[in-house]
Amino acid sequence: MQRRVKNCSTDLKMRLLNFHLQLLLRISPENGAIGSTFLPPAPSIFYGRQEIVDAVVDNITSREPARVVVLGTGGVGKVRFILCKAWCCNPSDIGHQTSLSLVVLHHPKIVESFKSNRWFIQCEGSSTPQGLVSVIANRLELSGDKLFERIIIFFESQRTALVLDNFETPWETAETRAEIESMLSRLAAIKTLTLLVTMRGSERPIGTAWTRPFVAPLMPLELADARLTFVAISGGSEDDPYLEKLLNALANLPLAITLMANLAQSETPEVLLKRWYSENTEMLTRGPEHRLSSLEISITISLDGPRMRQNPDANLLLRILALLPQGSKDLEEIAPDIPNVRKAATVLKQVGLAHVDGIGSLRVLAPVRKFIVKNYPPNSGSWKSVQKHFETLAAMSSEIERGMDGQAIVERLSPQTSNMQAVFERSLDIDGADFARVIRAAIDLTDLFKYTGLGSLTTLIKSSQKAEAIADTALLADCIRSQAEIHYSRSSRELATAGFEKALSLYRELDGEHLSEQGRCTMMLGMVESQAGNYKEAIVYIEHAIEFHRRGKDVIGEVSKHSFIFSAVSDLVSFCRQTALFAWHRT
Repeated sequence: MQRRVKNCSTDLKMRLLNFHLQLLLRISPENGAIGSTFLPPAPSIFYGRQEIVDAVVDNITSREPARVVVLGTGGVGKVRFILCKAWCCNPSDIGHQTSLSLVVLHHPKIVESFKSNRWFIQCEGSSTPQGLVSVIANRLELSGDKLFERIIIFFESQRTALVLDNFETPWETAETRAEIESMLSRLAAIKTLTLLVTMRGSERPIGTAWTRPFVAPLMPLELADARLTFVAISGGSEDDPYLEKLLNALANLPLAITLMANLAQSETPEVLLKRWYSENTEMLTRGPEHRLSSLEISITISLDGPRMRQNPDANLLLRILALLPQGSKDLEEIAPDIPNVRKAATVLKQVGLAHVDGIGSLRVLAPVRKFIVKNYPPNSGSWKSVQKHFETLAAMSSEIERGMDGQAIVERLSPQTSNMQAVFERSLDIDGADFARVIRAAIDLTDLFKYTGLGSLTTLIKSSQKAEAIADTALLADCIRSQAEIHYSRSSRELATAGFEKALSLYRELDGEHLSEQGRCTMMLGMVESQAGNYKEAIVYIEHAIEFHRRGKDVIGEVSKHSFIFSAVSDLVSFCRQTALFAWHRT
């Protein structure tokens, strides 16, 4: 009997508290709360991700009460991007915004279902459980003791949709994470509350039965949607020839697009692209220092989070990955000095600083890479390991021409093309590096580029400049010859001819050495003539080339090394002779 009396007393107290809350907040159970008064407006610019919006809305309307978490790296569009001041500071200053959670809150089906009972609460200023309670209570205009109990009662009193924005701020701290998750699970247990949580990273808090199917972590926009977003903000032309290059440089990251498009109101994409190469992320800022008005601040927030501070190896791995445009699956090879590199990788994914792409490589988005490379370059020891790994890969390319496992080598190296170029180009800028070794690695890539069409000439051009600077004529000639062979493979005959002639001239300066290389250049000049249909000239060049190889000191070795070349040369000479004889006969 006493227990029943006690339970009735407790129930009566809760009902009285609920009644007083309704009076204080002027809540009518029929009309609901005034949450929509505090909502940022619906985004005026929002392109793409319609499937995700539809999926979230469907989860909310068909699986009520829903518990949905939207994950992603900083600046990817989980909540909004504002070009002016934050909405709560000066609503009249609101600029362009692109937001998934706000699109959901303003979706007609959600408005119809929850009417004014739609709340948007920012958590970025609350790093403790007490701070989180305070932030929520302040937005709900609650005060007094037992604030969290008052919050629970508030949401139990009516059907409500609640967005908790930047929930990673209170959740990331390891010491209080369990308490934060407990608070979240209590909110999620309210049958009248639909919960939408946005967080940086790729990890959902535990303790809450999140509604399935889960929303996959948000990725950058598709190019078409990025273009529409940029043009809508900048007012420029969709057909600008430099726009796609600019968007690719920004990795289609919504925050970067928004800030860059604002600059495009007064500068062309061509000018902005040039500025990006020199200024990088420094140029992407506007207004007060805030994560929504500065890309660098947004990145720094992720870098300075508790998990990154508690896992210094994650920072070391990030510095390495930032140098690799295509990311890497070979984490143990590129970071042998990090004892638990897989744990470091997990942390980077959890905080949203890296993601796994479609082929399983751990990658960092281009704007983040630019910021890290500029402000947090790897130490010399780490860099030597990276360079050694990619030099080993590049050496495999020289095996392609021998015909041994050529296809397997191409498949292995193709996803690493940009990485190898980026690593070698950076190494050429490091004082004290073994430049000859790096240049040789760059030359090793020639066959891969010839037979796949991948890669650019930038690394070989930079290698040529460095070879000239260190006065290594043989390496300079090799670099120029490699460029010419790539030009030939891509049917740029004039550039190929000029390159082979220049390389041949340099080889001749080396006192009778490099006869095989001279033969290679001469033969390739014949191939260029044959490609152009000049068979008489081709025969002369190719027969001279064979003579150079015969005069070489290591004739047998060269024949073995280029056996397939000589076979092709013999076939070509025979074909050219037959074609030329036929032409002479007709004349």
